[in-house]
Amino acid sequence: MKLSEREKWMFILTVMKTSKTGKSMTLDMQVGVCEFLRERLCPSISHESWKEMEYDIREIKAQVMELMFKGMEVASGKSTMSPEAREMFSEMDLAKLDSKVKNTLKKIDFDQMKKSLTGLPKDKQDELQPLFEAIESLTGEYNQRDG
Repeated sequence: MKLSEREKWMFILTVMKTSKTGKSMTLDMQVGVCEFLRERLCPSISHESWKEMEYDIREIKAQVMELMFKGMEVASGKSTMSPEAREMFSEMDLAKLDSKVKNTLKKIDFDQMKKSLTGLPKDKQDELQPLFEAIESLTGEYNQRDG
């Protein structure tokens, strides 16, 4: 099955926002490259659709980051999940998440995670800072326990 032009375009936008090459470009360069790619690979995507998809990507990124941090809070024991969030996950999903977080704590690059905070509003940074500290502390506890 081939990707639709919309799926291709979402992939292109994601690559431009997440790849080292895309991030290294100025905004004008990114727009120029995207316009070239859109004309060649996704000609049915209008500028209005492009704008809507950019907005959707930002919204989804915020949702993913929030869920990721919430999952880390729950796995670290620093928070419980709200009823709304619990509806999104089965107990098995939470157990898998907890296990995966605990098993990968040693691999977490806390410096890189802290750098990712810089793009968030100040109030979110202040809210997440204690979480990072708690997870770093938890990592130390696991490392001491596991030898």
